Formats: sequence, C-alpha cells, structure tokens
Amino acid sequence: MIVRNVKWSKSVRAITLSCTLAALILLVVAGVFAWQGDAEWADILALTGGLLAVTVIACFAYGPFTVSLSDRALTVKRGFGAKTFELGHIVDAGVYEQGNDYRVCGIGGLFGWVGHFRRSGFGSYFAYVGDFVQAFYIVLDSGKRYVLSCEGRDELLDRLLQNREPAGSVEEQV
Repeated sequence: MIVRNVKWSKSVRAITLSCTLAALILLVVAGVFAWQGDAEWADILALTGGLLAVTVIACFAYGPFTVSLSDRALTVKRGFGAKTFELGHIVDAGVYEQGNDYRVCGIGGLFGWVGHFRRSGFGSYFAYVGDFVQAFYIVLDSGKRYVLSCEGRDELLDRLLQNREPAGSVEEQV
C-alpha cells in the first residue's frame, strides 16, 4: 500500500491559517465584550465568529489529507471520512494540467480546493486538491472525473495504472 500526504500550496496554507485564526479571534473578542457587559457587540462578534468557525469545520470535513493506493482501491482520506474508488472502475488516469478552471460549487482554498469544477476541453470534475502542481485525474467507467493531488504523484500514478483491476464499485465512507 502506498500512502501519500496531500501537500497544501502556499495560498491554501495562508487561507486556512487566516480563516481559522480569524474565527478564534472573533470568538475571544466576543467573550471579552460579553465579560465587559457590552451584549450588542458580543452578540455580533459571537455570531460572526461562530459562522466562520462552522465554515472552517465544514471545510475541514471535506478537505483532503492523504491519498492511498492499495491493490484494490484508491482512497482519499478527508477530515471526516474517506472517498474510495475501486481500481476496476478507473478507466483512465494521468497528470492534470490546470488551465482556465472555474469553480461551479465548492471550496476554493480553505483546506484545499474541493468541489465541482469545470475546464474547457476537460469537462466537469470533482476536486480533492491541495496543490494543483501535484494534481492528477482519474476517470471512472461511469464517466465521472476526479482531480486529486498528493506528494509523490508520479510514483502513485504509475502504480495506479499498473494495478487497475475489473469489478467493484465506487463507494463513499463516512
């Protein structure tokens, strides 16, 4: 089994760190205002910090952290749960070259790029990417496309192409 970490780009690290710190600071400052008796500002800051904290936690839940390849499946370990692709359903794979991609729905930098994206000439895909420099794509027999990234992409991709086998199904574990 090969297990590789998903390395975050500088922009992903900056966005993740700044949003997490902002949520914590807002919540602490709200507590200070509440302690001083200024309920109006305490409520505003607590609501803002709470919404940002919920957003950070939700993005953490789907953010990619590791990619592993076994003899039977390719798995993306997320903050909460994993997404597994059985090798028998992967009909194509290769290095992904980022182009004029645009996000249809999803996260753009907080714990990675996760969600539905589209690129002219490639089509629609779902991304679990920390850094597009390390990205690769897989195409399933259903026609669905996924773009993933991890350290040691080339070695993992070579092994993936060697290990594909028929049968099985794509399943999501929570």
